[in-house]
Amino acid sequence: MTARFHAMMPNHADSFSPLDRYVGAVMPGHVSGVTPFLPCVTLSGRLLGLALGIARMSAQSVTLRIDGSSLAVAAGDPPVYATRLTCTEGCGQIAVRLSADAFACLWLPFRPVATRLAHVLLGIDPADGLVLLCGDQFSTEALGVLL
Repeated sequence: MTARFHAMMPNHADSFSPLDRYVGAVMPGHVSGVTPFLPCVTLSGRLLGLALGIARMSAQSVTLRIDGSSLAVAAGDPPVYATRLTCTEGCGQIAVRLSADAFACLWLPFRPVATRLAHVLLGIDPADGLVLLCGDQFSTEALGVLL
């Protein structure tokens, strides 16, 4: 799975998009034309860390919603905390709810590295609700429920 995450990370040294990298990692030798759709956003680690850290304080389920180049984070049902982040880039529309335990699996490995990551890619697999979070030399995942 680590290659799957690192392949999604944008590299400004070339012209491939995060989605192109994802396709290349998951399906080596894939010919362009029919591309699997992976809704994702790219944003600073510091900004995402702040939003996820506040959401974690609620100790409740967390909803992540990608809508183009924005990411909405809401904790609780009904939400006790909600914010919408404008991302550097993004594509697709999808929402997933993570239980408090699943969110902890995403947050705890990310917390110590969040401030040092210039760019973080967060993607949600529409097939199973898997939330993919990756950055330079970092990756983690958590399984949520698609909404």
